[in-house]
Amino acid sequence: MRYLLLILTWVIGASASESAIAEPNDKFTCGTTSVEIFNVSTADNPYFSLRLVREQQHRDINFSSELELFSVRCELGSKGKQFVLVNHTCGASGCAASNWGIIDPRRLKVILVPDQPYIGNEAAATDLIGHGLKPFSCSNRSPNSVGAQVKGEYCYVSPLH
Repeated sequence: MRYLLLILTWVIGASASESAIAEPNDKFTCGTTSVEIFNVSTADNPYFSLRLVREQQHRDINFSSELELFSVRCELGSKGKQFVLVNHTCGASGCAASNWGIIDPRRLKVILVPDQPYIGNEAAATDLIGHGLKPFSCSNRSPNSVGAQVKGEYCYVSPLH
């Protein structure tokens, strides 16, 4: 019985620890969708993550922290539709400044993957949004929450770099 109590205490403590770790670094809304940003980069599991929550649905989208700079904001398209806009880049001189990801917050669907870190995907992103995209201002990047910066931008750097 004492061992059972010890095991239950450990499980309850572990669950509480996991839920504390699972708190988002930042949170904002894009239309009627809540967007939670996680920078949970560790040596064992390096990634940035977005959790989109709309009504009773949610979707988690992971981005490898191999590309150490991660920025996100809500962007208004040329036809009035809102998008979650991600710029996921590396910081070296051979890296493109525009490696865009675009997510439809109403359908919780990724419509452009940021998978062109060295050449960028500016043309594809512009076609989908319907206008040119302004670069993120990101004057301050942090592995932790820095809160919204200029224009509701959230800017992170992987703590592994």
